[in-house]
Formats: sequence, structure tokens, C-alpha cells
Amino acid sequence: MATPALAARDPIFYLHHSNLDRLWEWWRNQPPLEGDPPRTPEYIWTQEPYLFVSPNAKKTGFTAGESFGMVGTAYSYDQLAPVPTAVAGSPLAASSPRPPNRVSRSDDVLSVTPRGSAATQLAPEPGAGAPVASPSSRWILRFSEVSSPAAPSGVFDIYLDGPGAGAVAGQPAGSFALFGTHDHAIAGHAGQTASDKVIEVTNRMRELIAQGIDPASVRVTVISNSTSAAAVRIGRIELFSR
Repeated sequence: MATPALAARDPIFYLHHSNLDRLWEWWRNQPPLEGDPPRTPEYIWTQEPYLFVSPNAKKTGFTAGESFGMVGTAYSYDQLAPVPTAVAGSPLAASSPRPPNRVSRSDDVLSVTPRGSAATQLAPEPGAGAPVASPSSRWILRFSEVSSPAAPSGVFDIYLDGPGAGAVAGQPAGSFALFGTHDHAIAGHAGQTASDKVIEVTNRMRELIAQGIDPASVRVTVISNSTSAAAVRIGRIELFSR
């Protein structure tokens, strides 16, 4: 799924977009709600063009109005769910969202080579007290300034362990991909703007805390499943709780 030209062959990607098609057709068949744009052909938004590049490098596209209905798609739906009936209930108590608390961060830049790995030990946030880990705490890793000079593809798996742990084992705590970078490189635009990746790692952090490991001192290992020739640079890794 990391390559746009082949993404539709990925079963999860295909099912996801099939579901979007169904939701779109369901919405299109409902009476307009207050605030919906008019759905008449002459309305300006229906004429807005969407341009793409085909697999044979030809410019193609269609207007929003041409996406109405299922004509030309060679499939239809036997039935679409009716609008659910609203049921009155008790008002929900308002709650104040807690801002995320940065628990620890890395001090060095990671460079992950194709089929390679890199690890860093997170250090507690200077001046912060011991993190409070409640059973309801959520844990989030943020990878900042993620970039590559060429065309990485594939998936990068994330493992969390205690300090001084041996080789990683078991299931990764999460993963990320650099979707589309490969195609940009083919087009002569190799090297993407540095981006951030945010991954929830609550389940793995709860396991480590249950083992008595300080949540502010975990080790992060990134393993590349990429077969391309480009390394990936990760400028900073931070662990948050909320």
C-alpha cells in the first residue's frame, strides 16, 4: 500500500475505499440537510475538476458532478441502510480534555538504512517529575522531522523495551510508512518535506509498566522493511501520556 500505483491491489485499501463509495452513495440518496450544498448540476462545486496522473503518465480527471451515481462503475448496491431514528437520551457531562504531557525524548538523530535498524534510549523530560501512570493513561510516540533524500518504500516497525534489553522480540508496538515518496522520486522530485508521525503505543507501554519499567526510560528501536536504496532520517522521538 506504500506505492500509490499499486495501492488499489491491497485488500485493506480496497475495502476501505469500497466502504467510502457506499457511504457516498448512501449520502447522495438522502434528503439534503440544512447546510448541505445544493446538488443541482449548475451549482459551481459540481464543476470543480479533480486532476490525476494515470499509470501511463497521462493527465486525467473528472469533475465532482461526474461522481454522482453509479453509472459507469459496473456495480450497484442491493440495499442501503436507512437513516437511523434519533433517540433522546440524557445529556453527557462536559469534560475538560487533558493536554498531552511529554514524558521523555531522544537526544540524537536516528538514521535507518534499508533492511536495517536503529535504536535510541529516551531520556526523561528535564525538570519533570516522575510520570503518573494510571490504568486509563494513553501513551503516544511522536517521530518528528522524518525525511529521506531518495525513495524509501515499505514499512518501518517500532519496538519498545526497557533500558538495556536484548534483541527485540514479539510484535511491534506500531509502524509507519512514507506513502508516495517512491513515486515522487520516479518523477524526479526525490526527497520529501520532513514530516511527523504519531503512533499510539498504549498497549505496549502498559505491558512495560506492569514489568516495573520506568515509562520515562524506554528504548525505541526502528526496524526498516524497505528494500530501496534510501535511508530514513528521524530528527527526534518523543513519548507523551494523557
